[in-house]
Amino acid sequence: MFRARADDPVREVEIGGSILISNALALRDAARAGMGAALLADWLIDRDLEDGKLVDLLPAWDCTATEFDTSAFILYPSRTYLPQKTRVMIDFLKERLK
Repeated sequence: MFRARADDPVREVEIGGSILISNALALRDAARAGMGAALLADWLIDRDLEDGKLVDLLPAWDCTATEFDTSAFILYPSRTYLPQKTRVMIDFLKERLK
């Protein structure tokens, strides 16, 4: 999903390719190796952008993946007893990864 400004309509762009990578670190490595464009979290590639290892192809656009398998999930044993450190980490990730 792409949009240039918050008030712009959302545009969906179907992406295809011959390589399937389900790990963000492996996808980043593939992009670094010049294997093609990748949609990655900014916190994961900030340093690569600063160092010139990767280039932001759509700097004026907000982009997000829209498929179920591109989401992040947190698994923990029980909601009945949720350790404070787990709650703090969940809240941190929700805020950081919006």
